[in-house]
Formats: sequence, structure tokens, C-alpha cells
Amino acid sequence: MKVYVTHRLREHAQAVWGMIDRQGAHVYVSGSAQKMPSDVMAALEDVAVQAGGLDKAAAQQYMRRMELHGRYNVETW
Repeated sequence: MKVYVTHRLREHAQAVWGMIDRQGAHVYVSGSAQKMPSDVMAALEDVAVQAGGLDKAAAQQYMRRMELHGRYNVETW
């Protein structure tokens, strides 16, 4: 079985959420432009739901705000 970053993000949801929400972490996604960026975004939204107690719509808004404030950046090819 392959293990992807999305698996690890969900596995460590509490720690990831703590870094993002309480410590103001920035997220940088780099790699293949095919599915990876959307999969990572979905995983981080799941983290916000699971560990942050947000509903799906609020999680999506949270991630959009991160993008707007330069805390979520994607560089793909």
C-alpha cells in the first residue's frame, strides 16, 4: 500500500490543526498538478472538520482565507 501525504495529514489531524490554527503555520504544496493539490486541500479541510470541529462549509472557507492571506501556497507543474 502506498502512503501519501494526505494519509499522514489525516492521521495526525490534531497536531496539524494545532500548527495551522493555533500556531499560524503556512502550508506549501509542491508537485504534480494532476490530483495532488486538490487532494491535499481536501485532506486539510477534513483536518479542520475532524480536529477543529468545523463543518465542511466552514472548513472550505477557512482554507480559502488561508490562501487569501498567503498561508496556503501551491506550486505545481
